[in-house]
Parts: sequence; structure tokens; C-alpha cells
Amino acid sequence: MTPPMQTAFPLPEQAAPSASSRAPRLTWIDNLRTFIILLVVNMHACVTYSHVGSWYITEEPEPPMPVKMTFLFWQGHLQAFFMGLLFFISGVFAQKSLQRRGPSDFLRERAIRLCLPALFYMLVIHPLIVFGILGRGEPVLVPLRYFSYITAGRFLSGNGPLWFTLALFLFSVCFAAVKKLRPPKSSAERSAPAMFELPPLL
Repeated sequence: MTPPMQTAFPLPEQAAPSASSRAPRLTWIDNLRTFIILLVVNMHACVTYSHVGSWYITEEPEPPMPVKMTFLFWQGHLQAFFMGLLFFISGVFAQKSLQRRGPSDFLRERAIRLCLPALFYMLVIHPLIVFGILGRGEPVLVPLRYFSYITAGRFLSGNGPLWFTLALFLFSVCFAAVKKLRPPKSSAERSAPAMFELPPLL
């Protein structure tokens, strides 16, 4: 009997399974999040020139009212959905992440990924922007102002755009607490739709 022909390269169905068992990333989710982040950058750039909202720098002169109303229309529509959509995307994957890690590891991982960047921003980046780049304060007094900024607790209000990560961590704590205090009635919890099953995201 003639042995089957051997090929130099295995056919796709004959390829060895990947060593990693993690599900592949959902490209459309990554693209959607990238697009929303671009809208966030655009939003803050608009605040710089429109004087509608609060930001580190506002470019002079203040635009006339017709221009400001155009900015207000655009910024209002962005504010209506983009941050809520980011919270929604994070919430969709929180269930799988909590099931996989358990409440303690889930919150520990969230604290590292969400709170540490926010703390670095409040302690380093925000003071650098205010005292260094914007030059608010005499150079000799900067160390004293920074010491007061820390000891008086004013650094807590210096989270800037990182408020999102702090809010997301707070929501994660509430979510884990609800799941801990009110376990599911059945052994099989309702899972997210198959198209959302992506452990690497969170």
C-alpha cells in the first residue's frame, strides 16, 4: 500500500494548535476604542480654541459667538456619547474578567491598571504641566507649592483626563461588591454574547 504523500508544509487543518489558549483580540473593538480616543483628543483641542469647557490652555482671543456656538454644537454631541461608550465597552468585558479572576484578583488587577496611572498623573504629570510648562509660580517657590499640593490633598483634584480611570475603578468596586453580596441564583451565570468574549481586553 502506497504511504500518503508527505508535504513540506502542513495543511491548515493539520497545523499544530497554538501554545496560547487565549482568545484572539477583537479588532473591531480595538478600532472602536482608538476612534473614541481620537474624539477625546479632538474634544480637548476644541476646548483650547473655543473657550467652552475647562482645560489647561485656552488660546486667545476668545472666538466670536457664532464660532463659539459651532464649537458648542460639536462638543455637545461628542460629550453625549463618547465617554458613555467607553464605559459601556469596559462594562461588557467586566463580567468575564471577574469570573476568571475572582473579586480579589479582579480588583487588584484593576487597581494596578487604573489607579496607578491616575496616581502618576496626579503626582507627576499634572504638576509638571502647571508648574513647568505653564510656568505658574516662581521657580524658587515651586518645591514649597508642590509640598503644599501633596500635603493639603489638592493632588486629588489634579486627575485631569484620568478621571475616567478613577471612575472606572469605582464602578469596578461596586460591580465586584454586588456580585459578592448577591451571588447568582443558578450555577450557570448569563454570559456575554460570543462576539464579546475577549479575556485579553481587561
